[in-house]
Amino acid sequence: MSSCKLVIKDEVNVKFENLSLEWRKRLSNKFKYEIPYARHLPAVKLGRWDGKVSFFGLGGTTYLNLVDQIIPILDEEINLRHQLEEQQNSKKFKDPIPSQMAQTVIVRAVQTLDRELHRRQEFAELTAWIKICLEYYRKRFEMQCEKLEPTLMWGNKSIKHAQHHAHFHTMSLVSGVFHLHDGMGTCFMDPVEQKLRGLQVFDKTTNDTWSPRAFPGQLVLFPAYMKHYTEPHEGDDPRWSIAFNSFPSGKCNWDEHDKIIAVDLTVN
Repeated sequence: MSSCKLVIKDEVNVKFENLSLEWRKRLSNKFKYEIPYARHLPAVKLGRWDGKVSFFGLGGTTYLNLVDQIIPILDEEINLRHQLEEQQNSKKFKDPIPSQMAQTVIVRAVQTLDRELHRRQEFAELTAWIKICLEYYRKRFEMQCEKLEPTLMWGNKSIKHAQHHAHFHTMSLVSGVFHLHDGMGTCFMDPVEQKLRGLQVFDKTTNDTWSPRAFPGQLVLFPAYMKHYTEPHEGDDPRWSIAFNSFPSGKCNWDEHDKIIAVDLTVN
């Protein structure tokens, strides 16, 4: 096979058309990853599933942020680079949601598939600084643990009209967001306000959200249980941020006088 077609469907999904089944199988195996703790699932124990997922489908579907890794694999036999550049520069790619639909279509922000950016060398300096900030947070609120260790870190991208839905972070004690843009930041919802809604008498001064204005280099740390979201992005340039979770590591809930340790955790 000498050629295939790269179709960019939207800001997340792409498809390689006219790619032979042999190549599709090869790429499917190349981008297959084992799900942590999958070995404990009944389907894996019974031999019905290998506990792995592939980010390249046998139908040729995959994700835009993997294209830079896929093209070098195919580049010797397939010329795709010019197709990628043409579609990236096209109006359809830059603004996939027509302006007249912006009020009726909810566009979701996208995230990196790699959720362990803190382990990558190019993020080493940022990760080291985040750890310093987490240590300040730990001391400021007198948390009884040796340290707070980042467990997950990922990138977020919001194109025009895109937004993050209201959510909180599971399996995390302290979470954070590092802004790379000016303008509207993350909106935080008052957890006490949410619990009192059934009893409260509302007035026009009630404000149950807090949204600090974002600027490049700003780091916001918050309890992971706190719900937060972003408003639709109105800028023409994408909005970028890096989010992360952290968890206590080392001796936790210890008594200095009696030298009693309730639990000793190691974050891997």
